[in-house]
Amino acid sequence: MKIMMTKNRQIHHPSFKSRTREILLHSKFVFPLALPFLHYAISTTTTTTAKALNLALISGSTRTTGPPTVLGPRVSSFILHSLQIRGHTVTHIDPKNHDFPLLEKPHFAYPPGRTPENLQRVHEILNNADGYVCVTPEYNHSPSPALINILNHFGSSVFSFKPSAIGE
Repeated sequence: MKIMMTKNRQIHHPSFKSRTREILLHSKFVFPLALPFLHYAISTTTTTTAKALNLALISGSTRTTGPPTVLGPRVSSFILHSLQIRGHTVTHIDPKNHDFPLLEKPHFAYPPGRTPENLQRVHEILNNADGYVCVTPEYNHSPSPALINILNHFGSSVFSFKPSAIGE
């Protein structure tokens, strides 16, 4: 996936297929992100009228307490509301609310009609999403085990050719 930013801060992102967008970024970064995609989604000023996106927000934190505070739910809530205010449809996938066992058998290994309901429901959310945002704490210089467990339940075809962003 190739992302270009011109000198006048316009982003050309080929994953938008025939509806390639040129976006003027007038606002500063709210939090560090991996791709300009999220800035497109939460930007307040665009040069074209953009179609609302269907996004999946995947939380990677399962902590309920911690030293000093647990920030994952607050960051997820901020991103969720920022995207919804701008007219995007956002579905939140939280490992605390979905029953994800440790990976023994991924979604694609089940025969049709025999996939557990919770895996099928999350697969449909991810498959129908235009893009996804992962919010994860950093555990020893890597994403959280809860996030990796969710992502590993699904094949790469679910995530292929979709813009993504990671907020830590």
